[in-house]
Amino acid sequence: MTILLIDNQEIILRGIEAVIEKELPKATCVSFTSLKEGFQYIEKGECELIIMEINWQFVNARGLIQEILLKKPDLSIIVFTASSEKIYAKWILQAGAKGFVGKNRSVVELINCIKTVSKGDFYLSPTLLNRLAEDLLQKRTPNPFDKLSAREMEICHFLIEGYYVSEIANIMKLHSSTIGTHQHRILKKLGVKRVKEIRDLSQVYISDRS
Repeated sequence: MTILLIDNQEIILRGIEAVIEKELPKATCVSFTSLKEGFQYIEKGECELIIMEINWQFVNARGLIQEILLKKPDLSIIVFTASSEKIYAKWILQAGAKGFVGKNRSVVELINCIKTVSKGDFYLSPTLLNRLAEDLLQKRTPNPFDKLSAREMEICHFLIEGYYVSEIANIMKLHSSTIGTHQHRILKKLGVKRVKEIRDLSQVYISDRS
């Protein structure tokens, strides 16, 4: 099995390679710190699994996953990221990824994810499975970010990262007024009045690791 690794930090790539070499000796890793080079490799069709970061400057994370799967629908994608699982995991899985592992998680969890996804299954972390069960049984306060539509979540991600409306419009190829309308809906659904409060709310879920 050939695994393509794409991350903007060289040290992260070397760490993943070392873990895979030790735990999955039959796997071969190819790594890039550039999305462009990673895409060029994907187009060659020489890998079965991708492990990638979704935080890239001026890049639509959900659109990135969908673009990869449009080109190569048989590929399996694992998102290995510093982004909060509580905020982004469901959104990323809905975009087509097969697994989501936070960079704060253990090596064991990453390897379990790779093994599960390589068999064609989805990987949900114990934490996420527990959250989904609690949602189903209505035993906890709902995550407010779950109220957002896929498009609103895309825009919310950029707002949390500090992008301006004009920058988001340029990235998503939409008119600024359209982004402004979505921003208004996001504020209303999250029960806040300013973008800064969205960032403050996101920090609650990022800092709460339980």
